[in-house]
Amino acid sequence: MKLFMEYILEEIEKIGMQQGYKVSLSQKKDEQNYIRGVMQFFDGGFDIYYALIFSFPENHPKLSIRSGC
Repeated sequence: MKLFMEYILEEIEKIGMQQGYKVSLSQKKDEQNYIRGVMQFFDGGFDIYYALIFSFPENHPKLSIRSGC
């Protein structure tokens, strides 16, 4: 789950940079094992144009990798 969400955030960051925005990402893991954060897109004058707020579990209990299927 974490790797998938990190991939999505990286792709969103690339899109913002292609549009000429500077991108700032801030995230932390809380006591419930959720990664929460904000990604901001701003211009050279530091005016914020978009803010993406996200939250996802670091490990999803119902998602597991099975081997030998």
